Amino acid sequence: MGHSHRDVLCIVGCRLENGLISSKNPMKNSPTTAPKARPFLTRNWKVLLGLLISAACLYYFIRMCNFGEMLKAMKEAKIGFVLLTLISIFATYWARAVRWRFLLRPLKRVTVGPSFSATIIGFTASNIFPMRAGEFVRAYVLAKNENIRATSTFATIVVERLCDGFCVLAILVLALTVIPFPNPPDVSQLSEPMQKIVAAITQQRLRYFGYSTLALYLGIISILLFLRFAPRKTELIISKVLFFAPKTAIRKVTDALLSFSEGIASINTPAQAANVFVWSLLTWGAIVIGPWLLSLAFGLTLPVYTGLFVTAILTVGVMLPSSPGFIGIFQLATAAAMVLLGVQEQVATSYALMLWALSIIPVTILGFILCWVGKTSFFQIIKASKQERMAAGKNS
Repeated sequence: MGHSHRDVLCIVGCRLENGLISSKNPMKNSPTTAPKARPFLTRNWKVLLGLLISAACLYYFIRMCNFGEMLKAMKEAKIGFVLLTLISIFATYWARAVRWRFLLRPLKRVTVGPSFSATIIGFTASNIFPMRAGEFVRAYVLAKNENIRATSTFATIVVERLCDGFCVLAILVLALTVIPFPNPPDVSQLSEPMQKIVAAITQQRLRYFGYSTLALYLGIISILLFLRFAPRKTELIISKVLFFAPKTAIRKVTDALLSFSEGIASINTPAQAANVFVWSLLTWGAIVIGPWLLSLAFGLTLPVYTGLFVTAILTVGVMLPSSPGFIGIFQLATAAAMVLLGVQEQVATSYALMLWALSIIPVTILGFILCWVGKTSFFQIIKASKQERMAAGKNS
């Protein structure tokens, strides 16, 4: 839950910063001197901003909570539906692992086991390390275990994230056009922080977000396709559009987009594209069904499309910078979505906290277990994946 098109933008940024680019780009890197070490705040401002936003969201969430009532609601939750929610969450990781196999097929035929293990370890790393480190970790772990180039493996993850982005956009469209938007709740019954959040979530604002993001995605896909079939012309257009930027920045942008274009080219047969499409639907179907199953655990009689609405609001929320594990933002967005659906505030906060716990804690525990079985540690993997990225940048 919570991993969406923000990942694509984050991957682009990480790729530009770390020089993880394609060696096929005709614009070669010129020798440069080693850059000076940047100040701590300059290097880590994104991490610090995410921590500040998470801390603020967590503060407001705690202000909403009546812990006595929350504990009572959690104790009364039906364990059977809680377990079904957990199964649906792990089903998303299994579906991701199967889909990844089809994206990896041009590189190597990988079985589900290694793909699932690398997926779990990668998402665990994202839950405990900042800046979406899990994407690099995931590519490195599978590349190491299956003897594949890490840069080629990473390109398939970028394609996967683009597929996820379009699935999220489809969910937003369904949530805003097909299902009825909830009527505003009685704000007099809500805490002051919840009143402000609910007032900020309007159908018009969500539509604006959805349409603008759709335009962004269509633009990215168009550029990638043009780069694939007319690379030199597209590079010329990019350089003209970015005329105000330094040549080194233009080169990095072009190199990154070229490598993503090569990732899209990994889908080279209709059957492979069909399998990726079907397993993307299954992945997000499992993601959407989870919130509805958990609502049944709390004895709520909400429609099946509850999962669509909660996922849509949660997706918008986690676009903001945050701490690893989306602490604060996840709970606040989920609780607001449930209040908009007419759920009593303390039940909504209990629901939000449990959904976060089910989405983050079990997969993180399994990730540590898989690392222990593989006789390695996350710090070793992070260090090795960073060295891999540095080597890729030097060899480009």
